[in-house]
Amino acid sequence: MRSSRKACWPAALVAAVMVGTGGAAASDLGGGQTFSSPSRISQAWAGFYVGGHLGFSMMNHDVTLTPGPSQFSINSSSLSGGLMAGVNASVTQNVILGAEADLTLMNNASNRLINGGRYFGDADVMGSLRGRLGMTFDQFMVYGTAGMTLAGIDMGGPFGRIGKSRLGFTVGAGIEANLTRNVFARVEYLFTGFGSDNYGIGAGQSLGGSSNMHTVRGGVGFRF
Repeated sequence: MRSSRKACWPAALVAAVMVGTGGAAASDLGGGQTFSSPSRISQAWAGFYVGGHLGFSMMNHDVTLTPGPSQFSINSSSLSGGLMAGVNASVTQNVILGAEADLTLMNNASNRLINGGRYFGDADVMGSLRGRLGMTFDQFMVYGTAGMTLAGIDMGGPFGRIGKSRLGFTVGAGIEANLTRNVFARVEYLFTGFGSDNYGIGAGQSLGGSSNMHTVRGGVGFRF
């Protein structure tokens, strides 16, 4: 379980960004000015963008082996990375609404030795389509995101394996910063849940249960 200190640092970072930049942003936007120096970048958030992301993913399968029954978890972790593309629209002076699609590659594979047999779970590719809602503060934006995800998840045991395309949901939040008028960087956390499913893995055995994933990643993109 995370300590309270670790759980509070994202809120503290957001608060620091808001306090440090909110007043200056209101002044500049109210006067209709355009930031001309690298430290006072114009809030050109609207438009299409493309980019890439790199991070770390942790996956968990809570499964029941039948016949048995034996209940156990298969946990794995992996570097993950891929591409993203999206569009932002300005709703008000400080509110941004957007949509984003991404493709992620990973190697989230692990196994457990249960009752003399080795059972495993594996996920290597995932794509999501999400909405985003953000609040801007000078060159920074704090945002939430939610949408649907499709991933290829394999499960198996000593008598066989089977792969399925699993549809789930993703929710998360992040902080994005304009580095120049067209280039931005971000850091975000995403939780993905895939619900329950059942895998027939041969010899009359099946693995049933739910899968979920935690991802922390950074990204860099170019806005047109």
